[in-house]
Amino acid sequence: MKISLKNNNELAITFTYNERLIACMRDLPARRYDARSKAWYIPVQSAYESVRLLESKGFSVSGEARQALEDSEAIRKRADEVKRASDAVFDTSLPLFPYQRAGACFLSLIGSGLLADSVGLGKTLQALAVIETIGKGARSLVLVPAVLKYQWESEIKRFLPQWKAQVIDGNAMTRTEQWQEEADIYIANYELLLRDNERLSAFVWDIIVCDEATRISNIRAKTYKALMKLKARRRIALTGTPVQNRPDDLFGILNWTNPGMLGSFMNFIERYCYRNQWGGVLGYHNLEELARRIEPFMIRRRKEDVLKDLPEKTIIDVTFKL
Repeated sequence: MKISLKNNNELAITFTYNERLIACMRDLPARRYDARSKAWYIPVQSAYESVRLLESKGFSVSGEARQALEDSEAIRKRADEVKRASDAVFDTSLPLFPYQRAGACFLSLIGSGLLADSVGLGKTLQALAVIETIGKGARSLVLVPAVLKYQWESEIKRFLPQWKAQVIDGNAMTRTEQWQEEADIYIANYELLLRDNERLSAFVWDIIVCDEATRISNIRAKTYKALMKLKARRRIALTGTPVQNRPDDLFGILNWTNPGMLGSFMNFIERYCYRNQWGGVLGYHNLEELARRIEPFMIRRRKEDVLKDLPEKTIIDVTFKL
């Protein structure tokens, strides 16, 4: 009965067959079973409480696994403090409001997560601040709806004038040339995940930002499956409406930013959804537990929360001939 560190992201849990322990494992909120290695795996980022439970049942924890847990818990506590603060110390050249510094600092600390501020609170600027901390010359990808590509380019030219942004647009031949251009930030629309998948999958991105992230909430979509295959050291999702219709909209977004953090989709449905005899979702339960689980990886502020940081409203009358 042992818990060891598989890699920097997961803990491996091994034990001889025991129905009681298997039932305990199945009750853990984020877990997966690998039949080949005959081991259970849980993400380090959300494993602290689970490991404490398993220790009470006699599991031993390796030194590496314990160190990874302590490091992860320290980052979580620091990020939680930043999230609850109205300002934070964050080294950036961008002109951020205090709440934006706190948001950028939170995202920088956790590495990958969801920025779900209300519309108009500057999610783009906060994402650019995080990209800036990674450093000029890193490989950064921004995925957006097609209508926002040139808006992102404009924001980069305005706030990071020394950085080169490459918008991927046009026919296949033109796009091939654009991908070969040396740039600090590449900007592409979601449809190109399928059309240019070979290019996008050719290397490991230092950071991928998904704007209007409700576009990646459907885990059955081909676009989502193509996105999940991309390798990235950091993943940030931006959306002002993280839950459009159902709580399970969050699964696709957070399963991309922090893979495995919510377990498998079937595990998620069983734990938080009431289903009818045909498998359809009738309602939801355990939502307080779900809120606690996603809190360390998500930050959301509404306009009324940060009103004191915002400048006075400016009204300009513009006259024109009809």
